Amino acid sequence: MRAFITIEYNGGAYLGWQKNGEQKTICYELERAFSRVLSQEIKIVASGRTDAGVHAVKQSAHFDFSNKEISLKALLHAVNRILPIDVRITSIKEVSERFHARYNVKSKTYLYKCYTSSISSPLKEGFFCHYPSVLNIENMKKCASQLIGEHNFKAFCLSGSDAENFIRRIMSIDIMRKKDEIYFYVKGKGFLYSMVRLIVGTLLAVGEGKITCEQVKISLETGDKNHVGKKVDACGLYLYDVEY
Repeated sequence: MRAFITIEYNGGAYLGWQKNGEQKTICYELERAFSRVLSQEIKIVASGRTDAGVHAVKQSAHFDFSNKEISLKALLHAVNRILPIDVRITSIKEVSERFHARYNVKSKTYLYKCYTSSISSPLKEGFFCHYPSVLNIENMKKCASQLIGEHNFKAFCLSGSDAENFIRRIMSIDIMRKKDEIYFYVKGKGFLYSMVRLIVGTLLAVGEGKITCEQVKISLETGDKNHVGKKVDACGLYLYDVEY
């Protein structure tokens, strides 16, 4: 049987999604919990990786298992009882063996949260990026519109990436302000290493007046990283949704 699961997690204490031996990763904790409950070795395939410190509202994954003695509902509750408190399975269902959590993805949406007050908030620590600046939201939206569509995003990819093709398609970038909080929703088919965090960092720099929309356009067209903002902190980033 192939099971499809959605997962919510606080990634603050983890070295990302990807399993790496017995290091503290989201995948390691999930595989250990499912293997224990099902009494067989479980390998989980996710929609994609998240980096160290990144959270998820709705990560998606699949795995195969042969234990027919436990219902999916019972499996969900049994696994949640032994998972760490900062990781939870939110749903589980049976899918076709042809379904693949990574290759069948149509789009992903990332959410980035920051706040601009001059004094940091202990209640937002670890879940928002503190960015104490006056920002021009309209300039940020104007610049974001230039990034929508299919482009070569080499300038928005950190060195160390194993990507050979830097062409990606951004479907939408929505920026919302609520008092001193700013929310960035970035939707696309796929993303390069740290691409979303570099996009947000660039838009914030545009909002401060440190970079112009014209300079960002040049970086997009040429791959020149000189006019790309700094990568923002992982604590404000969430894998928000995965669509199939």
